[in-house]
Amino acid sequence: MAAVVQWARAHSKHISIFVAKHDTESGKRLSAEELCRVLRYGDDSQLPTPGLFFYTQGMPVVVTRNQFVGLKVVNGAPFRAVDIFPDLAAGTIALASDVTLHLGPPVAVLLESDDSAGLAIPGLPNGTILIKRKTVAIPSQMRGKDNRSRGKPGFRWVTHRTGPLCTPAFAMTDQKSQGKQFSDVLVNLKGVHSSGTATRPSFMSLYVQLSRAQSWDGLHLFRKPARSDFIEPKNVLDKDMRDAILKLERRGEETRRRFETDHRHESWFPEWEAMPGSRQGTETDDVEDAALWRDPGISELGS
Repeated sequence: MAAVVQWARAHSKHISIFVAKHDTESGKRLSAEELCRVLRYGDDSQLPTPGLFFYTQGMPVVVTRNQFVGLKVVNGAPFRAVDIFPDLAAGTIALASDVTLHLGPPVAVLLESDDSAGLAIPGLPNGTILIKRKTVAIPSQMRGKDNRSRGKPGFRWVTHRTGPLCTPAFAMTDQKSQGKQFSDVLVNLKGVHSSGTATRPSFMSLYVQLSRAQSWDGLHLFRKPARSDFIEPKNVLDKDMRDAILKLERRGEETRRRFETDHRHESWFPEWEAMPGSRQGTETDDVEDAALWRDPGISELGS
């Protein structure tokens, strides 16, 4: 979790890495390759606890399964992790002066949010909620025990995983963000398959992403949007739509310039700039959309 490491070091915080506990059929030992694959598999709709839980005090997290509905500790709810309770029976390894590996999941994580500010639970600091680790059964389709599924690599013999039902969250999908609005939003404006490959977002997905910001000034674009995302075959864009897309393009350029000005001096900046995902270029050439886009009466320099 590079985001956790970067956030922790920017805030001078210690980093703790917790390894989830895995139970296997008849106590079978996994090979090193199988274990690595199992630990790399993070939380998702099938398995709500991560294989490796990266923790640093104060980091943002989201809850991955409904736990206390009345207290809004529900799937997708954002919190801050303010403390953690390691399992004292699990061994530890110091990986660096500011990084500790725990050979077992934490017993519990202490969370807080703006919604929990007035909460007073006996035995806990005011405004906090304690969520304990849980043991979750591995679905048969993940193990390849379902004839309709090939399963996930490494999970054939794994029956259960034990760990926290929350995960670090510095970004969220458009699906998780529905119903929420924020004063500042950094939007990616693209989809991503589970394989990690980028996809063209649907028009409704674009609407959800863009409407998370409470104001135009709070909307920041990770990259210049691709015009083709807004143009379907045989569609002709009207003036209002073209002007709106041009406005978004300028917003993306402004975000990029501000980011470069603020962070170019950072030691990690050259590495970030070299990453394919940081490039401003769009995925498709605007040339293909020229006939649908250009209009003699519209100037791209206009506001």
